[in-house]
Amino acid sequence: TFDNLELNLHHCEACGAQRQPAAGNQHHRHLQQQQQQQQQQPQQQQQQQQQQQQQQQPQHQGAPHLRCGLPGCVRHAQCFGFCCQDHADKARARGLLAPQDPSTVDRVLLGGSGDFCVELLRRQHPDYAAVKQQFLSSWRKSEQGPPRVERLLKIRSALEIREAFAEYAQAVVGNVRRRFHGTSQSESCTFGTHPEKAPCSDKECRVCCICRRTFSLLHAGETFGGPRNTSALRYGPGLYFSATSGKSNDYAEGSERMKHEARGAQRRWRCMFVCHVAIGKAHLTTEGWLPQQQCPPPGYDAVVGEVGENLWCTPCLHEDSGLGHEVLYIDADNYVLEDPTSLFDEALYLETGSIFWPDSYWLDPFSILWSIVDHHEPLLSAGSETGQLLVNKAVHRVSLAVASYFNTEGGMIYHKFATYGDNDLWRMGWLAMGKNYSQVEHLPDDIGYLSSVDGETFCGTARLQKHPRSGEPLFLHLGSYKLSEHLGKEFPLKSAIKVIPVKPHPKRYEATWFCF
Repeated sequence: TFDNLELNLHHCEACGAQRQPAAGNQHHRHLQQQQQQQQQQPQQQQQQQQQQQQQQQPQHQGAPHLRCGLPGCVRHAQCFGFCCQDHADKARARGLLAPQDPSTVDRVLLGGSGDFCVELLRRQHPDYAAVKQQFLSSWRKSEQGPPRVERLLKIRSALEIREAFAEYAQAVVGNVRRRFHGTSQSESCTFGTHPEKAPCSDKECRVCCICRRTFSLLHAGETFGGPRNTSALRYGPGLYFSATSGKSNDYAEGSERMKHEARGAQRRWRCMFVCHVAIGKAHLTTEGWLPQQQCPPPGYDAVVGEVGENLWCTPCLHEDSGLGHEVLYIDADNYVLEDPTSLFDEALYLETGSIFWPDSYWLDPFSILWSIVDHHEPLLSAGSETGQLLVNKAVHRVSLAVASYFNTEGGMIYHKFATYGDNDLWRMGWLAMGKNYSQVEHLPDDIGYLSSVDGETFCGTARLQKHPRSGEPLFLHLGSYKLSEHLGKEFPLKSAIKVIPVKPHPKRYEATWFCF
């Protein structure tokens, strides 16, 4: 229309402002600016989108806290700590896990048992500087300067061990201190000196045994390459630590090895533990030796030696854990035929922290048991005969608690349909929690007599259980004549033996005979 034509003639097409007659070619320039703005607008929008994407992505490709968990790769972590599935598979093949924070942890080595790991710390780790400084400042060796700290590795113990430590620390009113401990290492073991080697499985390697199972009173008094001698210990059998790294270094000689450097040079390497120790109530002494009844005195949890007239060495600490977490359970009607203490050093036990012995019957693959413990594939194996059980309670305390629940709350379900009493009740706790266990392969022998009626019918009275490795007789578990509180009222009673742990030697046993 005319009005629109007038508007178009007298107003700017870009902004609608009224034109000025004297403006000359300003309108043309205005149109050019408007066209340039229209051309620049898509470019600005594209730049804004790129900036938003950059804010959402890592600042640069090699950012340590976002880096792939495979050592040597600097790409971004996309899935479960790795940049791709291929690198995740390669890490798994090398026994590596993805660090939760690659900026402070270089790599994570998975332990052989699968329930613990070792972290190789970077200098940026919050514990690195403090631990290194404590080690160097407490060296106190006048004849030589402090050594160089090559690397720090942090042990992530199994959950059961950490919980057991927390419980004990609470029971003894804490007083947790960071202390040093030196020990020996197998000659073939390269853990510590090689950054990609996890703790070995050699039972003679003290360093790796501690990594796997923490400390044990069973090895108190053992020396590198020598027999156990608790009489040589200053404050009796116990776990010894020191506030002085140089003192603990005296006991780390068995971990020393020579490593070849560039240009033919050689360097001596040793390893040392830095441990959190729950001291509890400590008895302080300057005596070089204490009698057995004072190790520690009644009412105390530990003995702490201080430098004095009779104690010239740097402070030494003895801590009696009192946990007794490595136990051989046997029934009171079970005869021990040989010294069973060697069982604690058997490979089957070291691998899983528990050993079960088989029964004469085989498990029912159609039992309701498998759905109860959420075990989708039935075990095609012999049942468990629970007259004897070797277990590390610190490792399997949760499984033991589940077995206890089955026993007290199970009623007909567990006792009748599932386990026929206590035969497999213990092992069900392991299966329910998905824990590994070991079972002896040697089947038991039945001990008994032929019937006096026909001379052919076999009457079993006991089971003969075998040693896990040698297959030699180890336990004789009575079956027909049982030890009972109802003396003579139900059935005849025979002799029985009861094994009692002797403090502070959990592996020693005391034979107590009951004859009726």
